[in-house]
Amino acid sequence: MDQVTALAEAPPRRARYLGGKVLLGVAVAWLALMVVAALTAHMIVPFDYRATSLEARLLPPVGLGGEFPYLLGTDHLGRDILSRLLHSIQLSMAVALAGSLIGAGFGITLGFLAAHLRGVADSVCMALVDLQAAMPFMVVALGVLALFGNNFLLFIVVIGLHGWERYARLTRSLVLAEVEQGYVTALRGFRAPPLLIYRRHVLPNIAAALIVNFTLSFPEIILLESGLSFLGLGIQPPLTSLGNMLGFGRDYVADAWWLPIVPGVVIFITTLAMSLAGDALRDRLDSSLNL
Repeated sequence: MDQVTALAEAPPRRARYLGGKVLLGVAVAWLALMVVAALTAHMIVPFDYRATSLEARLLPPVGLGGEFPYLLGTDHLGRDILSRLLHSIQLSMAVALAGSLIGAGFGITLGFLAAHLRGVADSVCMALVDLQAAMPFMVVALGVLALFGNNFLLFIVVIGLHGWERYARLTRSLVLAEVEQGYVTALRGFRAPPLLIYRRHVLPNIAAALIVNFTLSFPEIILLESGLSFLGLGIQPPLTSLGNMLGFGRDYVADAWWLPIVPGVVIFITTLAMSLAGDALRDRLDSSLNL
């Protein structure tokens, strides 16, 4: 009876497995497309993304009444949507990458310090982590940008401070577990400097978990940048980002729905694809799931 049940359940399991593989493949292909678009946007755009033409304003995409060469139509100032979309992908991905690296670097450094110093320093670091986790970050970011004025460098720094507490907490716990291993004890016995132990031995052993956390945090940074730009406190004209395009297009939903839909769909698919890729990477690198 158990064999019959197992045989009956095998096809659905195989179908789910193949479906997951196909979905992951689509996600990776989309992310590869976004990377190519971000790297080559300045070379493949059909128009200058800042060029306006009031005679060609609010043209629909090709196939919905629009005409070449405006494949995705134009906005309220006659600017080519495809050109602005490619530049928006480039800037949004660059901001998200820079912000993610800032948060990861700060959090990992603080986690190593907390694990190494222990005692009062550890308590202070963890208190900062708890404080950061308890704050509504979007509200804090809005307040900082509104108070000090928005400029590109400040915006990236604010973005980078999102999520660092997760890196700090994860790094601290991984380092505390790793330093109890025999090879660390042996290295200490040979009087190896702590910085050398952490940099050449401990960090490579915990890098997989940190990389997974990076891939899972990256979509949140994209959404945060898009949200702040949508509210008018993110990327400022003449620069353009996905959130910026979405914010300008909200006033034309009834007459030109493609203005907010195009960047909104790109944001949704990109964050979903990154989350799927992060989950797959976590499953692949987490040895406890492969036992």
